[in-house]
Amino acid sequence: MTAALETSRRSFLGISAAALAGAADLSPSVALPAPRIVFGINHNYFPQFTRDIRGACGVRIYIAEYNRIPAQWPDRLPSARSLLGGPVIPPGTHTVLSIRPMPADLFSGRLDQQIRSLALSAPPGSALNSWHENEPGNPIGYPPEVNNAGAASRMHEYLHKLCRNTNAKYGSIICAPANQLMGWMGRGLDWYGLDTFAVSRYVTPVHTVDVAKWQARMHGNWLAWQQVSGKKWPRIKICETNAPRDSNRSPWFTMVADWLASHNGDTMLTYWNPTGGLSGPWPPSAGVRDTLRHLTRTYYLERQPL
Repeated sequence: MTAALETSRRSFLGISAAALAGAADLSPSVALPAPRIVFGINHNYFPQFTRDIRGACGVRIYIAEYNRIPAQWPDRLPSARSLLGGPVIPPGTHTVLSIRPMPADLFSGRLDQQIRSLALSAPPGSALNSWHENEPGNPIGYPPEVNNAGAASRMHEYLHKLCRNTNAKYGSIICAPANQLMGWMGRGLDWYGLDTFAVSRYVTPVHTVDVAKWQARMHGNWLAWQQVSGKKWPRIKICETNAPRDSNRSPWFTMVADWLASHNGDTMLTYWNPTGGLSGPWPPSAGVRDTLRHLTRTYYLERQPL
């Protein structure tokens, strides 16, 4: 990291502390040893990201087709011509795989063998999810038989059981406040995930990151995840994250990584989309790439193995 970037990061962390001073303590009362955090990206930019960010080894893969269950855990990325026929995924990559099994077929058992085979073929560090961001308001436009709390929670718990005693650890992914989704997320899962971006509610009038506001939201999320997991220290993954403004990305990524490090988080996957309003194209500015290298070095390369 450059001297200027390190000075900027320290300044940001000082602002973060000041913003939270006098507020309720938003961290757990007893800290666990911070886990090793895997850094990565959505599959579109995975090869470029891992070439540029040494040590980054996490990828998010989406299978949008309903009831499409791969015969085995992906060893190749999606391509423009094939679902999983793109570049080879290097050994040691931590994949978060999102699928969309239809409830009637899932609950009837017709998909059990396919899903069980997928889970049994998963290498260490694999994470499975279904129907990400399935929640009130239906932001992705799922069919009604999917977009309801009863089906959502039942699917998560059913799939969790199918993944038992495999390397495919199962979790749910939300984007709305977790305390409003207690009946949607599934209970007792291996991990709980969040897609979080520097949307307007987390940006100040002068276009800087509102650390206190994001930390307050995450405190509410943490309490909800504790309840649905039944654990004091649920495992947390950030499965999509970014900021639309390049100037906000370094403080945003630093804030998210620091929160994960103190809340049993093990994954932070950045998301990039040249046409979306929440992120932008890869690569970002040199300063942002320096920040990602620094975070990967601090929370992955210099930590003990998972």
